[in-house]
Amino acid sequence: MKHRFLFVPMIPVVIALAGCSVSTNEGTGDDASAVKSQTLSGTVNGSPFNGKVAIAEKDFFDDKAMTVTIYDVDVNCDTRNGGIKDGDSDILLSVENWSLGLSYQLDSAHSATFYSQTGGVNHFIWNGRVEIASSGQTLGLRGSADGAGSVEGQVPLVICQ
Repeated sequence: MKHRFLFVPMIPVVIALAGCSVSTNEGTGDDASAVKSQTLSGTVNGSPFNGKVAIAEKDFFDDKAMTVTIYDVDVNCDTRNGGIKDGDSDILLSVENWSLGLSYQLDSAHSATFYSQTGGVNHFIWNGRVEIASSGQTLGLRGSADGAGSVEGQVPLVICQ
């Protein structure tokens, strides 16, 4: 059985992460330059990662927020949970006050996570940038974690209802 972790209030997160290993990379988040206009690529958890699609859906607890999962496999709103297998990695983020054209720096209050389907390893990314195109068609991300990898670029964005 595959487990996915989403950003939820503190108590459920602590319970959900019990038994998982976690590493952090506290950054300044001060790099305000635009995310490169290229396909999202790099490494996640030591493996090559080429972003295929970012799936966004309403956050369970906050109507103004969206939970986003960036996949390196082809999935859509209907197949996203069945298209993941052991060994796959994802990038997870929760975007508060979602709006088209939004951009912000990652920091200790606004992070992304490199997640692996094997071993439940999470690497929190607190240094980088997120950009949501004003057209709503792409999401840009730059982020890195010491020893876990780094990514930069843009990925097609699909908003699921």
